[in-house]
Amino acid sequence: MTYGELKQRMTDFGFEDSTYLADPTAMSEFISSINQARQTISQVFPTKGRYDFVQDGTQTGLHRIDMKNKTDNEGDIEFAGTFDSMDSMQMIIDGQVYPFSDYTLEQGYIVVLNYAVIGTFSIFFEKGISLIDLTTPDDFDIEIDQEAEHLVPLLASYHAWLDDDPEKATLYYNEYEQERNILQAKWEERKTKPKARIVGGIRWH
Repeated sequence: MTYGELKQRMTDFGFEDSTYLADPTAMSEFISSINQARQTISQVFPTKGRYDFVQDGTQTGLHRIDMKNKTDNEGDIEFAGTFDSMDSMQMIIDGQVYPFSDYTLEQGYIVVLNYAVIGTFSIFFEKGISLIDLTTPDDFDIEIDQEAEHLVPLLASYHAWLDDDPEKATLYYNEYEQERNILQAKWEERKTKPKARIVGGIRWH
């Protein structure tokens, strides 16, 4: 969902007067409601990112990977958004995937491992979100998992209406809570299903 689409859905939810959102102060409050909702939902339904890299044994010492300073245009990174927290690592040897835990994490975002370990690696992590502001274009992606995108206009409308119309705000929150609980149950069920079996063990070079 784009920012423009989100604004349109919230307009359909009750912001019929477009002149209201033309006021910078009102628009700032509107945006704050959106950011509050996005932050809450991204914590409940985190979006995953992945960073791939190769160690071929030609370098020595410790390899420090600053995940907060990785950018999309580096070519070997496969995510959009910002690094929020570490999830796990895997390595690939001879086409087989293995869990990899022989690394340390400094300051919560710098992954450190020895260059002596040869292989192709993937770092899995949870993405953060970029805050929307008055300069954000309508084609900006709201950076929420696609399954949870529909929750954003509901929770944002709750925050936006809470002071002026608590009754309307409560209706939006009740609908948000109902939809959130349905999605949470779906995610929990998915966690309990058997995952792909990892074949073999670590082979050290």
